[in-house]
Amino acid sequence: ILPSMLHFQIQTQSLKTEVNAFSQNANTVQLASTKAQWITTNLRWKQCELFDFGKISDRYAHNGIGKWPTDINIIESKIGSGQLMDEAFFESLGASSSGLPAIEYLLFDKSESEILASFTTDTLAAERLAYLQGIADILHQKAQKLLNIWSASGENYASEFTHSSAQGLSNPMSLLVNGMISLIEEDAKTKVGKPFGKFDFGILSPELVESHRANISLELLRANVVALQTCFLGSGGNGISNALDDLHAEYEDAPLSGIVADQFDLSIAAIDDLTIPLQDAMISEANKVEALYQALKQLTVLFKADICSAMSITVTVSDNDGD
Repeated sequence: ILPSMLHFQIQTQSLKTEVNAFSQNANTVQLASTKAQWITTNLRWKQCELFDFGKISDRYAHNGIGKWPTDINIIESKIGSGQLMDEAFFESLGASSSGLPAIEYLLFDKSESEILASFTTDTLAAERLAYLQGIADILHQKAQKLLNIWSASGENYASEFTHSSAQGLSNPMSLLVNGMISLIEEDAKTKVGKPFGKFDFGILSPELVESHRANISLELLRANVVALQTCFLGSGGNGISNALDDLHAEYEDAPLSGIVADQFDLSIAAIDDLTIPLQDAMISEANKVEALYQALKQLTVLFKADICSAMSITVTVSDNDGD
């Protein structure tokens, strides 16, 4: 957990630096550099996203970092509001008008020339730049606060969580597994199922995929699933898979840990099998998107039913969570 939080904090600092450089010199080269850093930062965030439990969840520490879809109407109204864009202004922003998705909207929503014009010659260019700088700064502050909660030099929640003797719903393994279930369901239902029409009578809504403006939905999804896989497998005998083996948990006479590990591999392979952006694949590679959805759906079932049953964990994630 700690390395993930540290790397994310470092990348938000780099993104802040790139945004500041863009505000001083809004040209094609700097725009490309800022966009590239935004992608790197978002991919790093996807490795942290699953650790939203316990003290982190209680404090809503993830709010305003990766909330999507972003509300472009609120963003535009704030930019054109004439309000003083000071620290209080940015701290008052809602989760859907700040964070990584809001930065994506400002940097990726239009053609390169239109984006540059919006920051240079548009009547609200100065306000748009100020908004971009402000939300990049707040993002870095939130990353720093997250790192402080987890790290030994701060509140040391990593040690508190690891060594906790709490039982029941507050047990560390229960919190971790339920956190994983929440993210797996979000991946399956919200990031793939909903835009693919699984909950709307088959009506496709490809504009609902995550990060459709930057065309990196699949990359972000893959980063999520790999982070989940890494957490499941662990290292040095401390993964959930090891706990299942210690319990001799089985699935149809085979080790449950192996079945789940194979399902992670199938899910990642299904992502890698898509050769075009997810929103386009929903139209022209529908069979492959269906395979991806089913793979993630089965992974959800394995966690909610089989893993939780084997480990006597109560599922606290409702069917509507992650929607």
